[in-house]
Amino acid sequence: MKWVLRIAFLLMLAVGVLLGIGLPKAVERLPGYEIARLTLFAVDEGFKQAEVMLAPPEAPFFFTLAVHVNAPLRAGDGHAVFTLTARDEKGDAAFEEIFLLPNDPVREADGGTVYREMIVVDQRLDGRHTIELEVTPGLDPAITAIELTVNAGALDLDPRLQPVGFILLVVGGIGLLLSFRRRPEPPPAPKWGRNGA
Repeated sequence: MKWVLRIAFLLMLAVGVLLGIGLPKAVERLPGYEIARLTLFAVDEGFKQAEVMLAPPEAPFFFTLAVHVNAPLRAGDGHAVFTLTARDEKGDAAFEEIFLLPNDPVREADGGTVYREMIVVDQRLDGRHTIELEVTPGLDPAITAIELTVNAGALDLDPRLQPVGFILLVVGGIGLLLSFRRRPEPPPAPKWGRNGA
């Protein structure tokens, strides 16, 4: 009977960890459908201003900057810093994020080389936003194009799931610990007869 209880409490513990910790952590780092793919710079056209429509139900937003190059970018003090600013319809900055690209680029299937980094913006942005990109200290001559991909969040979790997960985690953990406690043995029954007390 004890092993049945242990399995039940172990399952509660596992479901609690999944709902309370695992699923929220996975969802906040998992991009969903693509909202827009914007070209912010092209070597033959220069920098371009881009616009994207955002809606609160799509939050959190995943912004992936892809910097296409024909040679490795400068490292050390000359390493470029990419500052992305999104402005709302009034011209106010909705957010400003800095992309510090990785030191090593990735080879794409078509043979090109790209530096890629993703950031998550957990704001319920609404309406048309203008995207501006600033590169400091300056644009590296090896850069041939800069693209920005905007994705919505993978899914919108029910806010009640996480508290339920924590309750299952606590109940399952305590139950599992208690199921391993040994019951004290009852005192031996008094003996009757010639050898009894």
